[in-house]
Amino acid sequence: MATVEERLSRIEGGYEHLATKADLYQLENRMTRWLVGLVIAVALLAVSVAGLFVQSLLV
Repeated sequence: MATVEERLSRIEGGYEHLATKADLYQLENRMTRWLVGLVIAVALLAVSVAGLFVQSLLV
């Protein structure tokens, strides 16, 4: 049977694969920045397409 120290070291060895609160916070910030950038890009694309549509109506 394994000793307490061996069992504890095996459990603690698995911790390196887990995310910390700081990791999750950084991921949330990165995802938020990507989402804001994507929303801005889609809005600019929509304005551009709308401008081309209006311009084609005026010609």
